[in-house]
Amino acid sequence: MKKILGIFLVIIFAITAFSQVEGEKDWTVMIYMAADNEASADLEGDGWIDIREMLEANVDESKINVVFESDFGSKGNDGRYIIKDGKFTKVKGYDEINLGDPKTLKTFIEEVKQQYPAKKYMIDFWGHGTGTISIAGPGTIIHDLQQQQDQPRRSSIVPSQQDYRAKVEYLMEMAPDWKMALRASSRIVPMYKMLPKRPGRSFAYDESSKDSITLAEVKAVLDETDMNFELIAFDACIMNELEVHRTFRDHTKYITSAITNFPGGGYFYTGWLKYLSEHPRVEGRGLAEAILASNKDFYTNIEKYKINFALTVAERIKKNLRNNHDDVLAYMQENNIPEDQFEAFINTYSSQYVQQNMEALLENAEKAFKVQPLNFGMIYLKNIDGVIASLNELIKNLDLERDLPIIAKARQDSEFFNEAFGPDYGNLYMDTMTFTNAFIKNSEDENMVNLAKAFKEQLMKLEPKKIVINSYGKLEDSRSAIFFPENIKMYNLLGKYYKPLDFAKDSLWDEFLEALLAQEAR
Repeated sequence: MKKILGIFLVIIFAITAFSQVEGEKDWTVMIYMAADNEASADLEGDGWIDIREMLEANVDESKINVVFESDFGSKGNDGRYIIKDGKFTKVKGYDEINLGDPKTLKTFIEEVKQQYPAKKYMIDFWGHGTGTISIAGPGTIIHDLQQQQDQPRRSSIVPSQQDYRAKVEYLMEMAPDWKMALRASSRIVPMYKMLPKRPGRSFAYDESSKDSITLAEVKAVLDETDMNFELIAFDACIMNELEVHRTFRDHTKYITSAITNFPGGGYFYTGWLKYLSEHPRVEGRGLAEAILASNKDFYTNIEKYKINFALTVAERIKKNLRNNHDDVLAYMQENNIPEDQFEAFINTYSSQYVQQNMEALLENAEKAFKVQPLNFGMIYLKNIDGVIASLNELIKNLDLERDLPIIAKARQDSEFFNEAFGPDYGNLYMDTMTFTNAFIKNSEDENMVNLAKAFKEQLMKLEPKKIVINSYGKLEDSRSAIFFPENIKMYNLLGKYYKPLDFAKDSLWDEFLEALLAQEAR
């Protein structure tokens, strides 16, 4: 184990200029790596480990392009890279780049499509995720609240003692360095009652720019670029929602995503990239199934998990040392270590730390392995219209006065996710399958039961394959989630961001939510 870790702890980049147009290959894999997120100290470390996994796949470069756009919290490595001659070659460098800006995504897609043409394309959105609702940046709740605060009139949004408790919960839950996390979280919205528990979580969240990409923004980018993918992958938390699937319906055949939080190790890139190299003519479904199989293999293989766990610790140490550059240089000078050996020094230091603390690290890894949940599925977007149609039929036939007790019981028996803003506001998303099963069980109306069964059948067609590891509650039978705030207060705050989505336009779900939550509030 020590020997293996020693080999894996150093990642080498070839930094050269390389921008000529490649010949058409079977696949171009685009990876949009939003790793600039200081509020979660381990994110950048996970990025470096995933890059190492990509290199270990030994991609057949004559058939496959692997290109990624990266933004890291530590500076000097931001840029666009491609696997070339078994190494990652930088083809474009940045002093700082905002991956939360849709213009950045648009440029990336257009230039990669032009320079690395292929018969099939895939894009992997790598980073944090909050599902349908993004939190930070233009067009989001936090941005609008900040603008309200800047107005001369008195804001109705005031601090509360609960904000402090929520922040403490976030720090205790997520942060190995609580002082660093406190600084990061206090920069977001310390004055608002809507303080997120996890301020760094949004789709393609960029900490330096305080920005993220909303579903509306990414939809506009794909429309403008006229880009069609075989597969869109979310190496991110909580992106398996019906609203997400409808957004991408016209731009991809398949999606792979998790309904709950995704484990820190993310996708296991070696497995599915190796499969793609060996089967370059595979269609989107085959690649999606390979991603599911690769992730299942990784999260049920304790030896692989232990290695990843230890490497994550090493990369976190490196990031902390880079962020304290001046202090590290002072230490090096005191010990007669040349300044130009900075990277070599932090690599050695982190490696030695891991080696010296190996026993404790592996013990912690084994504990984490036993409880690490993974609920991850393959979405076939051809079937999203059937889901929406069957949902609309169910809603049209609902009678709230008659069915309210049944709906309330079904909600009580369902699984909810993403308590992003603290317990006063509840969770944002509900698993559709546990809700539908509970509705069928409790309803005595034959017509409503049949309509609910038809909706359930469509959900199964939409997500035909999934893997569940270390699940809890009723999630063994789960399918995609849906936006379902637990009270009218939360819906009133977020409804304006929800209504413009394609899913809300096509379905009767937002009208149902308004009617139901308003009636419950009476």
